[in-house]
This record gives sequence, structure tokens and C-alpha cells, in this order.
Amino acid sequence: MDAIKPLNAQPLPFLDTLLSHPQLRGSDGVDGRDGVDGVDGSDGVDGVDGRDGLPGARGERGERGERGLQGERGIAGRDGKDGRDGVDGKDGKDGVDGKDGVDGKDGEDGKPPKHEIDLEKGRIRFERPNGTWGGWVEIKQVVKYEGVGGGGGGPWKQMLQDIEGLKRGTFPEYASITVTTADLTLTDAHRYVKCKTNAVTITLPPAATYYIASPSRGIVYSIANDKSNANDITLQADGSETIDDSNTWTVPPGATVKVITDGTEWDIV
Repeated sequence: MDAIKPLNAQPLPFLDTLLSHPQLRGSDGVDGRDGVDGVDGSDGVDGVDGRDGLPGARGERGERGERGLQGERGIAGRDGKDGRDGVDGKDGKDGVDGKDGVDGKDGEDGKPPKHEIDLEKGRIRFERPNGTWGGWVEIKQVVKYEGVGGGGGGPWKQMLQDIEGLKRGTFPEYASITVTTADLTLTDAHRYVKCKTNAVTITLPPAATYYIASPSRGIVYSIANDKSNANDITLQADGSETIDDSNTWTVPPGATVKVITDGTEWDIV
């Protein structure tokens, strides 16, 4: 079948209308069969990879999580056995002896240490070698006494006189004097006892009464029998105590005996 050649001239308007009338149009022809698929074209060559982009900015650091709870402490293990003692080391050698210290200066002869006396309160204190003062000490704590009245006499006054003598650098010796014609028991108020008449008995106090252990000091008595007395006098120890291994001691006319206590008995000196 020859192909219909298209008209070169444009159809007229009435012809166009006429051809569009449904009665003048023929039936649609049968659809032609599909043509065979063409061969696929070859794949194109892959393009070159583009360059890597710049690294992105680093994100902010996240918040730190809370600390977990601490686990319970485990049970302590049993103590191990003690190891055996090591062998004792040998003794070290003796060190070299240090040099002898310098000898101290000799003290002044006949002078007591510097001291102060409070006569109103009956106390005394001494200066230490370093120039400081020791504490006050009541004199009655150092020397025992009794039988002293309020008149200011007796051994208390004698004691203060002795201390004043020490302060002046002298060492006077005082002793109270008692004259008796009757039996007498001695106390700290007595030192020298004189019997002029009668066969009297002089009784000593207990040996420990007027004894100071540190430093060792004991009271001293002197008993005199006047030569005008025609009778012996008897010196009697307290209880079962002794005077030179005897409970009593006889003092004949014109004789004097001096005794001192050692805390347990009396000795004749």
C-alpha cells in the first residue's frame, strides 16, 4: 500500500469541519504489532570520585555520669602466725668516755646560801644556783617543836636567832636552860637541864619523836647534876627503849651526860 502523501496546502475551514463530522470518519484501524526492542546501549564510563569534604566541627563533650556506689568491704583475712624472733645481735663496743667537766668554783667559806626570811609567817626560801628563788618553806616543817607559848620565847625564838646569825655569816649556838628540882619529861622546849637538889628522874621522849630521817638529824639533850646535889639523878628512856643499851642511866653529882637520838634509841656523846 502506497503511503499517503500529505497535502502541501492548508485545508479550508469548511473542509476541516466536514472531515470532523462523525459520519464521514472511518472506523479506527487495528493497532499494529509492537516493534522489536532495540539493543541496550553500552554503559557510560564512571566519573572520577569527587574530593572529600572538610571535617565537620567537633561536638561538645557530654556531661560526666554520676559516680556509682562503693561496694561493701570484704571480710578481713585471718592474721598470719608471728614469725620467730631473730637472733640477738652482738653488743656494740663501748663508746669513748666523754671529757671531764670543768670543776666548779669553790664556795665562799663560812657563808650560807643567799636566802630570805619572812619572820611574820615563820618561813624561809633560798636562792638557786641559776639566780632564781625556790619556794617558801615554813620553818615548822623543817624543825619540830612543841610546848611554845604565845609569849615569843622558847626554841622558836632561838631558831629565828640562829637563822639571823646564818644571814650575817656567823653560826651562833643557843640552848635553852632548864633548872629543876622535880621529875621532868623532856620535850623540844628543853636542851640543857640542870638538877641542883633531890634524886629526880629525867625521862626522855620517844626516840622517833624529834628525829628527821632526811637528812638524818636528831635532837640533843645535856643533863647536868650539880655538884652541890648530894643525890644521883636518873635518866630514863621511854618504855623499853635504851640509852647506850640500857633502859636507864645514872648521873652522879658533878657529872653531865649528853645524849642524841638516832630515831630508835639514844646514844651518849
